[in-house]
Amino acid sequence: MRQRLLAAALVLVTAPAVPAVAKEKVVRLTLGPFRIEARRDREVCQAIRIPNVPGMEIKSYDVRSRSFRKGNVGTHHLVIYGYNGSNAAAFPLRKNPRDVVDDPGCNGFGPVDFFRNRVQLAGSGGESRSRDGKWLETQGLTPLGLATLLPNTGSNGDAIVVINSHYFNNTTKPGRGLVRVEFRLAPYDGTRRVVRSVTPVDASYDIDVPPGEVRSVSATWASRERAGWQHVKIRRS
Repeated sequence: MRQRLLAAALVLVTAPAVPAVAKEKVVRLTLGPFRIEARRDREVCQAIRIPNVPGMEIKSYDVRSRSFRKGNVGTHHLVIYGYNGSNAAAFPLRKNPRDVVDDPGCNGFGPVDFFRNRVQLAGSGGESRSRDGKWLETQGLTPLGLATLLPNTGSNGDAIVVINSHYFNNTTKPGRGLVRVEFRLAPYDGTRRVVRSVTPVDASYDIDVPPGEVRSVSATWASRERAGWQHVKIRRS
């Protein structure tokens, strides 16, 4: 299976004040169930419109991927994106939770500017932080008095959320994937700095490593406010 590496860094910027025009709310989303053939993996995308969330920030999130057959059908990764562009009409919006599109990384999904104008909102890896029965669960929030905004797609205050789920099936029978997402939203008052994501692509360029070998790559990045570094050690067997 082709492996990819996504290295992400956070940049802190000062955002203009946004009036608090909405009340706190909880948004719950479900993706799937979707079929995964025996001895295969499957990576899918789904775009969901969230209406009437102007000027909202994500106070916390809870993402869950269902694990089946003693962990032999489970999640490789789960990423939740927001869209910060102006071409939301190009997304194939779902009609029901089973409407999924096969697209690794969602790189060819939706408008052509999605790759440049997507904002990572939540996610988990196969090592999800905790297990709740048959659910692999990751919870998170924005720390240190910062804010993560839910991008709006226009003047109506709607938002587009894209769920990217990658499942594996190590059994001899077809399996299924199932994802649940919960966002707790609140009006952003404009007083805290906003967290935005930057994706260095150096590690993705260097991830082609022969089986059994170990290689190291490094890169530097800088923002207007601070400089940072990344060092990636890759092993594939």
